[in-house]
Amino acid sequence: MLTVPFPNLPLVPVTFVTAGKYSASGLRTRPDDTTPYPLVSGKDLYGKDFVVPLSMKFKDEVFYFKEAVVNVSREFTIVATPVLNGKGTVKEMITEGDLKLSIAVAVTSTSEDGDYDGSATGIYDTYPYIGVERLRKLLDTAERIDIVSDFLKLFGLEGGDCGIIVQSYTVNQDTHLNRQVFEIQALSDYDYNLLIEE
Repeated sequence: MLTVPFPNLPLVPVTFVTAGKYSASGLRTRPDDTTPYPLVSGKDLYGKDFVVPLSMKFKDEVFYFKEAVVNVSREFTIVATPVLNGKGTVKEMITEGDLKLSIAVAVTSTSEDGDYDGSATGIYDTYPYIGVERLRKLLDTAERIDIVSDFLKLFGLEGGDCGIIVQSYTVNQDTHLNRQVFEIQALSDYDYNLLIEE
C-alpha cells in the first residue's frame, strides 16, 4: 500500500514552482528610453515574463534572446604587504577587475530558411544555418559588443558606454534539429576618460 507522507499537500509541477520563484525575483523586462536598443519582451507558456532576456548589438547586427543563462565573476587586484613582527598583512585594494561572463544562448530556426529572429513566435524544423552564421560573425568581431540585460544591470553593465569583449565561444553539435546552443566567455569593457597632465 502506497502512503503519502503529507496527504493534504497539493502536488505542483516543478515548472510552476520555478516560474513562481523567477516571478518573485523581480527580474523582468523593463524597456526604457535609456537603453540603446530595446530589450526582448514576452511571456512563457505559463504567462510569466521571461526571466532574463538579453540583447547583443554590434553596428547594425542585433540579436535578441528571450532567455539567456549568465554567470558573472570578478577578481579584485589587492596588494598584501607583510608587517614586521605583526600578524598577517596590510591589504591595499588597487583596482576592481573586469567582470568575467559566461553566457549561454540558443539560436533557433524562426523561418523556413534557417534564420533567427528573437521576436518571432514560430519555430521551424530546419537547422538554423543563417542564424548560426550571423551570430558566429558577431562573436568573431575583435571589437566591443554592446549588451543589454536586466540581470547584468545589477553589475553595472547597462549598454551604451560599456559592453563585452568576447574571449572565446563554444558550439557543440547538438541532436536538436532546429536549435543550436552557443556558450560565450567574455570580459566587461568600459569607456575610460584619461586625464594627461603635462
